[in-house]
Amino acid sequence: MLLRVQEKPYFKMMRDAGAPELQKQLVKRENLEQFVQQYEEALKGLQKAVKDEQAQKRF
Repeated sequence: MLLRVQEKPYFKMMRDAGAPELQKQLVKRENLEQFVQQYEEALKGLQKAVKDEQAQKRF
């Protein structure tokens, strides 16, 4: 799931990595609502992992 401003850099990164051509898939907001809680929890987990990694690098 990408914002419009993220699309171009993401697709470039994927091309540079040798991924096959990707196609944009438009999804209605109501179809994504069921995933909001999981997405937010994943972001919190990522935030914690980054903070933990940064703390380990300091020591």
